[in-house]
Amino acid sequence: MRTAIIIDGNYLLYKNVFILKNIKRIKQDLDELMFNDFKKLTKRFHFDDIYFVSDSKEGNWRKMFYKEYKGKRVKDETIDWNFVFESYEKFKQKIYKLRNVKTFELPGLESDDFISYIVKKQNENGTSFVILSSDGDLHQLLNYDINKKYINIQWNYKFNDERIYLPSNYQLMVDHLSKNMNENIFELDNSAEFIKF
Repeated sequence: MRTAIIIDGNYLLYKNVFILKNIKRIKQDLDELMFNDFKKLTKRFHFDDIYFVSDSKEGNWRKMFYKEYKGKRVKDETIDWNFVFESYEKFKQKIYKLRNVKTFELPGLESDDFISYIVKKQNENGTSFVILSSDGDLHQLLNYDINKKYINIQWNYKFNDERIYLPSNYQLMVDHLSKNMNENIFELDNSAEFIKF
C-alpha cells in the first residue's frame, strides 16, 4: 500500500504570491519561498510518491467550449504578473530536475484534470492521496475504500487558514485501521500519526 502527495503547482504559486504581496516582497522572495514550501510539504510525511501538476501555459480545453470560463475573475493589477510567471517557470524547471517527483503539464489541461485522473487511477492500485489544492471541485475525490486500503484527503495549506478535508464517514476507515494494525495502509507503525496530520 502506498501513500502519495499530489501538489497543484498553480495553487502553490498563487498562495505564495498573495502572502508576499501583503508584505511587498514578491520580487525578493518568491522563488525561495516556493521551493522551501515544496520541500517542507514533501518532507512532512514519508510519501512513497510525489506528484507535481501544473496548468498549461497555452490555456485550457474548457475555454474552447465555453468562452466565459473563469471570465469573471479579476486580475490584481498591482502585481507584476510577467515576473510571477517567469519565476514560476524557473521554479518548475527546478522541480522537473528532481528525480523523486513525477511532473505533469500538457497543452490545454489544468491541474485538476491531472489530479482527478492520477488519483482515480492510483486508487485502483491502493494508493492513498494527500491532495494539496484549494479547488473545491476536487472534494469529489475525497473517499476511501477499506478493501483496496486507500483514503484520500485534501489539504488546503494556507498561511493562516489551514484546512484538511476528509471523506464522509472517514471514521470507518480509521476504526478499521485501529482494529487491523497488520493491515496498516500507511506501512508505518504510527498510522495514527498520519491521520492526525
